[in-house]
Amino acid sequence: LTTAASTTTESTMIESTTTASTTSETETTTQPQAKGGCCEPSGSVSILIGQSTYTGRCDAFRSGGFCDKELVAKKCPVSCRRCVPKGCEDDATWTIATSVGMLTCEDWRNYICWDDVKRHCPSACKVGGCR
Repeated sequence: LTTAASTTTESTMIESTTTASTTSETETTTQPQAKGGCCEPSGSVSILIGQSTYTGRCDAFRSGGFCDKELVAKKCPVSCRRCVPKGCEDDATWTIATSVGMLTCEDWRNYICWDDVKRHCPSACKVGGCR
């Protein structure tokens, strides 16, 4: 991430601009993407971190390592895994045998999910609007 420039992270963009403003956050898109009470904007959000305002999609903030910032986690609770939308809950007790050993839903976040895995791990497999 660079100040007053944009960068691509996992095919999404976060743009940063330096500001002297004391505004803690602004939202540029308000449409919820997730179902239920646990949701976040589907488009870009702008969040003040230090003296720079960063604008990007929530998944870009997550992959950029910004979820440890309270304002990012508050604005992007699904991407930062602070909550799980209804219908997107992974089965915490489910495992499956593979050639690399037994894998849980959390393990599948790093792989392309098989159809059987998707049924048990919608968030890990990013099924529908789940993340």
